[in-house]
Parts: sequence; C-alpha cells; structure tokens
Amino acid sequence: MANGELFVVSSPYENISFVGIEKKGNEESYSHIYIETNDGNFFYLNAPAQNRVDDLIVNTIKMKMK
Repeated sequence: MANGELFVVSSPYENISFVGIEKKGNEESYSHIYIETNDGNFFYLNAPAQNRVDDLIVNTIKMKMK
C-alpha cells in the first residue's frame, strides 16, 4: 500500500512457480505468503496464522499448481 492505495494482484495457478511462507505470524498476527510467477514477478498474500489458515492456503496453492 502506497499513499493509501491498495494494489490487487492475482495470477492463474499455472503461472505460479513458487509459493511459501516468508514470515510466519502468530495467533495474533498474519503470515506473509510469498508467491513468485513464471516470469519472475512476485507478490505477497497476508493470511491469518490462527488455526493454521496460512498453511492451508499454501498447501492448496501448491496442490493447484501441479
């Protein structure tokens, strides 16, 4: 977010080359999920660490990448 702007990025699963948790959150904070695309671009998802939602998201993306 820059100057109050929100940027929304997405990518089809087949264009994702890597996904993983870069910074693990705790029960009160969000994890930062790093996603890299086949063309070398990347973006982050913020996901709650509570109840392992972050792990579920990463595993689901990895499953759909195949």
